[in-house]
Amino acid sequence: MNLAIAYRGYQFLKRKKVWKIVVALSSFLILALMVLQISLLFMLGLGSISSVLSGDEEIKQEKVDSLPKDLFPHYQDAGKEYNVDWILIMAIHYVQTSFSPTSSVFYKDSFNLPDQFWEGNKESKARVNCLKTCDKCDDAESHKACVDNCMKIKPDRKNMDDVMYTVAEFLGGVNKNNDIMLDQSLLSIVGTPEKMEKTKMMWRYFTRLQGGPVTPGVPDPGQPLPPEEIISDLKLAIALAGVDEASWLPGMQVLVMKESSGNPLDYNPIAVWYSTQWGYQHAAGLCQLMPPTFTDYKLQGHDQLWDPVDNSIASIRYIISKYGHVNNIPNLFSGHYIGY
Repeated sequence: MNLAIAYRGYQFLKRKKVWKIVVALSSFLILALMVLQISLLFMLGLGSISSVLSGDEEIKQEKVDSLPKDLFPHYQDAGKEYNVDWILIMAIHYVQTSFSPTSSVFYKDSFNLPDQFWEGNKESKARVNCLKTCDKCDDAESHKACVDNCMKIKPDRKNMDDVMYTVAEFLGGVNKNNDIMLDQSLLSIVGTPEKMEKTKMMWRYFTRLQGGPVTPGVPDPGQPLPPEEIISDLKLAIALAGVDEASWLPGMQVLVMKESSGNPLDYNPIAVWYSTQWGYQHAAGLCQLMPPTFTDYKLQGHDQLWDPVDNSIASIRYIISKYGHVNNIPNLFSGHYIGY
């Protein structure tokens, strides 16, 4: 019965050519849905791209009228004690409490630390300094008595230095080259993934404002050296580094011109992430070395980052460790060179 009714309906539609209209409408609806789906995917794609590209815009929107320069010595002291970039400590302070100096009805302490984090990691600046004096004790018994006395000093959550020491000590134990461990550590301190990302963003921003936390003095922009002076400096650096002048000099000349245009006081204003210990850094000098790289590869007695010979020696030693020879640096002699 049902099949008979369906067949008659089909014959009716066929005679009236209504089926053509139905097919046309169906095709139109399918096409419209496809266009809508593609549009939505495109919009979502643009949204994710714009979120990546707008990192600096987010930074610019942060209303940081002025940095708390009166607190700089506190950040620096805690950072130095535990080998942590003090600007990271400042960034955490800003994200957590907008630089609140003390605890309040809104914050449990000046960094608004989670209770579990404070209880598990709390430290006292006074206790740390007290323990340092125990090293001067003459015998084991007096040393033990000194330590026992120092350990009676309890961390005070309302004392900003104690809070900073707690944060710095915790970060000081993080693997300096492990970004995953850094993220996990920051998450323990600030509490949420959003705050963790904002902390890293503000760390980069504050570093730029400060011109780099460990760059030893940024000089006024200099001028390129005369070609003959560059050659003379490079020859001396090559000799002191103990490599062959004939094979190294041409490549080093090319590298110097591509990196700094021959200006020994060249300073890259763009900060680049280096490590947990050093934070964001700026390439500097004739061969555009990061200050930590210069520190690691400088020759004893040649420790001036802005000196063209000292900078070149460290560069050569770094190149040897990474590439073996200056001629092995990718694309150094082509138009696709992006750095070394």
